[in-house]
Amino acid sequence: MNEEKLEIILIQKKDEFLSFPKEDPRILAYKKIFTILKEAFLISGIPLEGINLKYNNNYFILFEKDEIFYGILTKEEIEIEKILEIINKKIEVKKVKEEKRVVTPAPPIEEIKVPPETFEKIKEILKEYVGAFADTIFGNQLKDTRISPSDATLSKTKKFITNLQNAASMIIGPLKAREMGNKMLKLIQ
Repeated sequence: MNEEKLEIILIQKKDEFLSFPKEDPRILAYKKIFTILKEAFLISGIPLEGINLKYNNNYFILFEKDEIFYGILTKEEIEIEKILEIINKKIEVKKVKEEKRVVTPAPPIEEIKVPPETFEKIKEILKEYVGAFADTIFGNQLKDTRISPSDATLSKTKKFITNLQNAASMIIGPLKAREMGNKMLKLIQ
C-alpha cells in the first residue's frame, strides 16, 4: 500500500486543520463533507469509529482516532490501520524534509567604524551651508540619531548625514541640502 492511493487527506485535531495536497481543487468540497459528517457524529454522541462512503468508484473514509478526525479520499477501500500507517510515514517524511531545509543564519557582519575626525569634517561642511545654525543642527542630530563620533558605524553615520540634510533643507532648500549631503557622503565612501 503506498501513499499515492490516498488522493486527499484531511486531518483535524481541535482547531488545527491540515489538508494534503493543498493545491487540489477538490479540497474545499471534501472539507465540507468531512465537517458535516464529523459534526453529525459529535452531536449524536455516537463514537466515530469509521464511515466508508462509496460513490463513482471513489471511497471517502471518515474516522476518529485519539481525538483526531481523519477524512480520506481513495480509489479503493483501505483499512483504517493502513491509512494511519501511510499518514504517519508521510508526516515523518515531511518533517525530515523540513529539517533539511533549516538554514543556519550567517554570523553578523561587523560594521565598519567611522573615524571620529570625520565628524569634524562633516561639521565644517555643515557650517559652509548653514552658518550659525550648524552647531545647533549638528548637536540635535547627534542626539536624534543616538550616535557618538567616537564609536560611529558606517550605517549610523549615513543616517546621521541624511538627518543633517533634512534639517538643513528647511534653511537652505532641498537642492543645496542634497549638494551638502553628497559632499558629506564622499567623506565616508
